[in-house]
Amino acid sequence: MNNIRDYEGMFVIDGSKNEQEIKQIIEDIKSLIAKYDGKIIASKELGKRRMSYEIGKQKEGFYALFLFKIVSSAIAKIEQALNIKDGLFRNLIILKQGLQEGNLDKFLKIEG
Repeated sequence: MNNIRDYEGMFVIDGSKNEQEIKQIIEDIKSLIAKYDGKIIASKELGKRRMSYEIGKQKEGFYALFLFKIVSSAIAKIEQALNIKDGLFRNLIILKQGLQEGNLDKFLKIEG
């Protein structure tokens, strides 16, 4: 039986992409979550930041954070699709404990 669980996803988009391309990649991520009946609880665009190491000769990446609910069996499918997504450098999806809509402030206290 698949349970709906809470997840946090951090996504690093190619920093050389223009604003429109970045927004499209973010929309593609949202659509992918929705495709598997996931519900985005909160999202935050953290903007361009210097990465700790270069990826494909790029020094900057655009960071986006998503908190969402989805069945656990969908995570592997989402990660597989994201791993081949053009313009997405890295993604990390982790199980998030204690996520409630009333206490999202502490999860989103990342300076953008």
